[in-house]
Amino acid sequence: MLDEKLETLLRTARRHSEPLAIWVVYALSHYFCNGATALFQRRFEAYPTANYDYLISYCMKRDRSDDGIIKSISKLIN
Repeated sequence: MLDEKLETLLRTARRHSEPLAIWVVYALSHYFCNGATALFQRRFEAYPTANYDYLISYCMKRDRSDDGIIKSISKLIN
């Protein structure tokens, strides 16, 4: 399920108006590979794919570092 969600996020990022939207996917993929908690993963998987465009926009308006993106996503999915 996680792979499907990340693939959907990737497709959304490629269509997004922000050229750096792909950074969200990279940061999230890196986080999952390097120690995301099970709770974070469950919450991300439960987050509606219809809201991915908003998630990307939200992240791009804040700290664009990997840590900043993860903090933004954490705030949205909680």
